[in-house]
Amino acid sequence: MSRASSSTASNDDTLELEAAGYVQAMPRRFSLWSLGALSFTLTCTWLGTGSSIGISLTEASSAGTLWSLPIAGVMTTIVSLGMAELASAYPVAGAQYYWSFMVARDDYKPFASYLNGWMSVIGWWLASSSVSNFVSSMILDIVGAWYPDWDQKRWHQYLIYVALIWIATAANIFTAHWIPLFNKMVFILSVLTLSATTITLFVVTKDHASAEFIFTDTTNRTG
Repeated sequence: MSRASSSTASNDDTLELEAAGYVQAMPRRFSLWSLGALSFTLTCTWLGTGSSIGISLTEASSAGTLWSLPIAGVMTTIVSLGMAELASAYPVAGAQYYWSFMVARDDYKPFASYLNGWMSVIGWWLASSSVSNFVSSMILDIVGAWYPDWDQKRWHQYLIYVALIWIATAANIFTAHWIPLFNKMVFILSVLTLSATTITLFVVTKDHASAEFIFTDTTNRTG
Protein backbone atom coordinates (compact mmCIF):
# COMPACT_ATOMS: atom_id res chain seq x y z
CA MET A 1 0.00 0.00 0.00
CA SER A 2 1.43 3.41 -1.00
CA ARG A 3 1.77 6.25 1.47
CA ALA A 4 -0.91 8.27 -0.35
CA SER A 5 -3.45 5.45 -0.35
CA SER A 6 -2.60 4.64 3.28
CA SER A 7 -3.17 8.27 4.25
CA THR A 8 -6.49 8.34 2.38
CA ALA A 9 -7.66 5.16 4.10
CA SER A 10 -6.64 6.57 7.47
CA ASN A 11 -8.57 9.79 6.80
CA ASP A 12 -11.63 7.81 5.73
CA ASP A 13 -11.45 5.75 8.92
CA THR A 14 -11.18 8.91 11.00
CA LEU A 15 -14.22 10.44 9.30
CA GLU A 16 -16.25 7.26 9.82
CA LEU A 17 -15.24 7.24 13.47
CA GLU A 18 -16.33 10.87 13.90
CA ALA A 19 -19.62 10.14 12.12
CA ALA A 20 -20.28 7.42 14.70
CA GLY A 21 -19.72 9.92 17.51
CA TYR A 22 -16.14 9.02 18.45
CA VAL A 23 -12.84 10.88 18.20
CA GLN A 24 -9.57 9.14 17.32
CA ALA A 25 -7.22 9.44 20.29
CA MET A 26 -4.52 6.85 19.57
CA PRO A 27 -2.15 6.57 16.58
CA ARG A 28 -2.97 3.97 13.96
CA ARG A 29 -0.05 1.58 13.50
CA PHE A 30 -1.81 -1.48 12.11
CA SER A 31 -2.84 -1.99 8.50
CA LEU A 32 -5.37 -4.58 7.33
CA TRP A 33 -2.43 -6.86 6.44
CA SER A 34 -0.76 -6.55 9.85
CA LEU A 35 -4.08 -7.00 11.68
CA GLY A 36 -4.79 -10.14 9.68
CA ALA A 37 -1.31 -11.41 10.51
CA LEU A 38 -1.93 -10.65 14.19
CA SER A 39 -5.20 -12.59 14.18
CA PHE A 40 -3.56 -15.55 12.48
CA THR A 41 -0.59 -15.66 14.84
CA LEU A 42 -2.79 -15.27 17.93
CA THR A 43 -4.88 -18.30 17.04
CA CYS A 44 -2.19 -20.27 15.15
CA THR A 45 -4.53 -23.24 14.97
CA TRP A 46 -2.14 -25.59 13.26
CA LEU A 47 0.53 -25.15 15.95
CA GLY A 48 -1.99 -25.60 18.76
CA THR A 49 -3.40 -28.69 17.08
CA GLY A 50 0.04 -30.15 16.47
CA SER A 51 1.12 -29.65 20.06
CA SER A 52 -1.98 -31.33 21.52
CA ILE A 53 -2.86 -33.91 18.88
CA GLY A 54 -1.26 -36.68 20.93
CA ILE A 55 -3.77 -36.10 23.73
CA SER A 56 -6.65 -35.92 21.24
CA LEU A 57 -5.69 -39.18 19.55
CA THR A 58 -5.36 -40.92 22.91
CA GLU A 59 -8.69 -39.72 24.32
CA ALA A 60 -10.86 -39.48 21.20
CA SER A 61 -8.92 -41.38 18.53
CA SER A 62 -8.86 -40.25 14.91
CA ALA A 63 -12.57 -39.53 14.39
CA GLY A 64 -12.88 -37.45 17.54
CA THR A 65 -9.77 -35.48 16.62
CA LEU A 66 -10.92 -34.94 13.04
CA TRP A 67 -14.57 -34.00 13.59
CA SER A 68 -13.91 -31.74 16.56
CA LEU A 69 -12.08 -29.28 14.30
CA PRO A 70 -15.00 -28.31 12.00
CA ILE A 71 -17.38 -28.24 14.98
CA ALA A 72 -15.05 -25.90 16.86
CA GLY A 73 -14.62 -23.86 13.67
CA VAL A 74 -18.37 -23.34 13.31
CA MET A 75 -18.73 -22.30 16.95
CA THR A 76 -15.78 -19.92 16.70
CA THR A 77 -17.23 -18.39 13.54
CA ILE A 78 -20.52 -17.69 15.33
CA VAL A 79 -18.65 -15.94 18.15
CA SER A 80 -16.55 -14.00 15.61
CA LEU A 81 -19.63 -12.79 13.74
CA GLY A 82 -21.15 -11.54 16.98
CA MET A 83 -17.96 -9.72 17.94
CA ALA A 84 -17.68 -8.27 14.42
CA GLU A 85 -21.21 -6.87 14.71
CA LEU A 86 -20.40 -5.26 18.06
CA ALA A 87 -17.09 -3.91 16.75
CA SER A 88 -18.81 -2.30 13.76
CA ALA A 89 -21.41 -0.68 16.02
CA TYR A 90 -18.96 0.42 18.75
CA PRO A 91 -15.46 0.76 17.17
CA VAL A 92 -13.52 1.65 20.31
CA ALA A 93 -10.33 0.28 21.87
CA GLY A 94 -12.18 -0.75 25.04
CA ALA A 95 -13.93 -3.52 23.10
CA GLN A 96 -15.65 -6.04 25.40
CA TYR A 97 -15.92 -3.97 28.57
CA TYR A 98 -17.34 -1.04 26.59
CA TRP A 99 -19.71 -3.27 24.62
CA SER A 100 -20.98 -4.77 27.88
CA PHE A 101 -21.80 -1.30 29.14
CA MET A 102 -23.61 -0.32 25.95
CA VAL A 103 -25.80 -3.42 25.52
CA ALA A 104 -26.60 -4.23 29.16
CA ARG A 105 -29.67 -2.97 31.04
CA ASP A 106 -29.20 0.42 32.68
CA ASP A 107 -29.08 -1.00 36.21
CA TYR A 108 -26.46 -3.60 35.18
CA LYS A 109 -24.23 -1.42 32.99
CA PRO A 110 -21.50 -0.56 35.57
CA PHE A 111 -21.33 -4.10 36.96
CA ALA A 112 -21.27 -5.74 33.51
CA SER A 113 -18.53 -3.40 32.32
CA TYR A 114 -16.44 -3.84 35.49
CA LEU A 115 -16.78 -7.63 35.45
CA ASN A 116 -15.98 -7.93 31.75
CA GLY A 117 -13.00 -5.61 32.04
CA TRP A 118 -11.43 -7.65 34.82
CA MET A 119 -12.20 -10.92 33.04
CA SER A 120 -10.35 -9.59 29.99
CA VAL A 121 -7.34 -8.51 32.05
CA ILE A 122 -7.17 -11.85 33.87
CA GLY A 123 -7.52 -13.61 30.52
CA TRP A 124 -4.52 -11.67 29.18
CA TRP A 125 -2.48 -12.61 32.24
CA LEU A 126 -3.37 -16.28 32.01
CA ALA A 127 -2.84 -16.43 28.25
CA SER A 128 0.57 -14.77 28.52
CA SER A 129 1.59 -17.11 31.33
CA SER A 130 0.33 -20.18 29.48
CA VAL A 131 2.10 -19.32 26.23
CA SER A 132 5.35 -18.45 28.02
CA ASN A 133 5.22 -21.74 29.91
CA PHE A 134 4.56 -23.67 26.71
CA VAL A 135 7.40 -21.95 24.82
CA SER A 136 9.85 -22.45 27.69
CA SER A 137 8.96 -26.15 27.70
CA MET A 138 9.52 -26.35 23.94
CA ILE A 139 12.92 -24.66 24.26
CA LEU A 140 14.03 -27.17 26.88
CA ASP A 141 12.73 -30.06 24.77
CA ILE A 142 14.85 -28.86 21.85
CA VAL A 143 17.91 -28.53 24.10
CA GLY A 144 17.26 -32.01 25.49
CA ALA A 145 17.02 -33.44 21.97
CA TRP A 146 20.40 -31.95 21.06
CA TYR A 147 22.06 -32.84 24.35
CA PRO A 148 20.52 -36.10 25.65
CA ASP A 149 22.89 -36.27 28.64
CA TRP A 150 21.96 -32.80 29.88
CA ASP A 151 20.47 -32.81 33.39
CA GLN A 152 17.36 -30.64 33.14
CA LYS A 153 16.14 -28.88 36.31
CA ARG A 154 12.77 -27.32 37.02
CA TRP A 155 14.33 -23.95 37.74
CA HIS A 156 15.73 -23.91 34.19
CA GLN A 157 12.21 -23.75 32.81
CA TYR A 158 11.18 -21.16 35.38
CA LEU A 159 14.05 -18.83 34.44
CA ILE A 160 13.23 -19.14 30.73
CA TYR A 161 9.55 -18.58 31.54
CA VAL A 162 10.29 -15.36 33.44
CA ALA A 163 12.68 -14.18 30.72
CA LEU A 164 10.04 -14.68 28.02
CA ILE A 165 7.47 -12.67 29.97
CA TRP A 166 9.92 -9.79 30.47
CA ILE A 167 10.96 -9.88 26.81
CA ALA A 168 7.31 -9.66 25.71
CA THR A 169 6.66 -6.84 28.20
CA ALA A 170 9.71 -4.87 27.07
CA ALA A 171 8.79 -5.34 23.41
CA ASN A 172 5.30 -3.92 23.97
CA ILE A 173 6.63 -0.96 25.96
CA PHE A 174 9.76 0.07 24.06
CA THR A 175 9.29 -1.27 20.52
CA ALA A 176 5.54 -0.95 19.98
CA HIS A 177 6.10 0.64 16.55
CA TRP A 178 7.79 -2.58 15.37
CA ILE A 179 4.92 -4.86 16.39
CA PRO A 180 3.02 -4.66 13.04
CA LEU A 181 6.18 -5.69 11.16
CA PHE A 182 6.83 -8.44 13.70
CA ASN A 183 3.29 -9.77 13.19
CA LYS A 184 3.89 -10.02 9.44
CA MET A 185 7.21 -11.81 9.93
CA VAL A 186 5.68 -14.34 12.34
CA PHE A 187 2.76 -14.90 9.97
CA ILE A 188 5.09 -15.66 7.06
CA LEU A 189 7.23 -17.92 9.25
CA SER A 190 4.14 -19.77 10.47
CA VAL A 191 2.82 -20.36 6.95
CA LEU A 192 6.23 -21.56 5.76
CA THR A 193 6.65 -23.98 8.66
CA LEU A 194 3.08 -25.25 8.18
CA SER A 195 3.80 -25.94 4.52
CA ALA A 196 7.15 -27.58 5.29
CA THR A 197 5.63 -29.76 8.02
CA THR A 198 2.71 -30.85 5.85
CA ILE A 199 4.94 -31.70 2.87
CA THR A 200 7.39 -33.58 5.09
CA LEU A 201 4.63 -35.69 6.64
CA PHE A 202 3.25 -36.59 3.21
CA VAL A 203 6.68 -37.52 1.87
CA VAL A 204 8.14 -39.56 4.74
CA THR A 205 4.97 -41.39 5.87
CA LYS A 206 4.81 -44.87 4.37
CA ASP A 207 2.02 -46.63 6.25
CA HIS A 208 -1.48 -45.15 6.27
CA ALA A 209 -4.59 -45.98 8.30
CA SER A 210 -7.81 -46.95 6.56
CA ALA A 211 -10.50 -44.39 5.79
CA GLU A 212 -12.90 -46.22 8.12
CA PHE A 213 -10.48 -45.84 11.03
CA ILE A 214 -9.84 -42.17 10.30
CA PHE A 215 -13.48 -41.11 10.03
CA THR A 216 -15.25 -43.45 12.46
CA ASP A 217 -12.92 -44.72 15.21
CA THR A 218 -13.51 -43.07 18.60
CA THR A 219 -11.68 -45.51 20.87
CA ASN A 220 -10.66 -43.99 24.21
CA ARG A 221 -7.22 -45.31 25.10
CA THR A 222 -6.81 -43.59 28.46
CA GLY A 223 -7.95 -46.69 30.33
